[in-house]
Amino acid sequence: MSNPIIRTSVTAAAIIATLALMACTPKYVQPMNGTALVRLHVTDSGLFAMLHTYEKEGCEGPRAIGLIGGAAFVNAEGDLQRVIPTMLGSSGAPTPETIELRAHSDKPFTVLYSQMGPHSALVARRCNLPVRFTPAANAQYQIDYSYEGERCYAKVSRLVSVGDSIQKVTVADALKEKAACSPYIY
Repeated sequence: MSNPIIRTSVTAAAIIATLALMACTPKYVQPMNGTALVRLHVTDSGLFAMLHTYEKEGCEGPRAIGLIGGAAFVNAEGDLQRVIPTMLGSSGAPTPETIELRAHSDKPFTVLYSQMGPHSALVARRCNLPVRFTPAANAQYQIDYSYEGERCYAKVSRLVSVGDSIQKVTVADALKEKAACSPYIY
């Protein structure tokens, strides 16, 4: 895809499809009681995707969290709901690469990173990566999304404050869900 017109057309089509899909899916409502904090983060500013969570096990009841990444595609400026200033390591200011949210604690939390289309307008990639773990009450977590070659990865870590630093402790029981997770309502 070296032709700039084709790249622009493909990028525009991917954005329109993403926005249409999000408009058809109910929005995620953050719980207020019995919660943990979760940061969703893409490690490369060129990545972009939709994020969904599910109200029921087995990837049923999708809820749209929002778009993440791709500074050229997502304007996070002024979207104050993307950030929780009291979260460990929070910048306090919205960025396209990060969404911070509250999740129910002590029950499974499934989040789907879903990208289909251009990556940095140069390479077409497809990733449908659902991850499930059970956040503990009052704990803080970070899910880092990345690519190695054409494969997408998610690493779930618990954030722990140690003195003046923040450490990431890998969550051993985080599981990839079946590939059947879909952001579509069915």
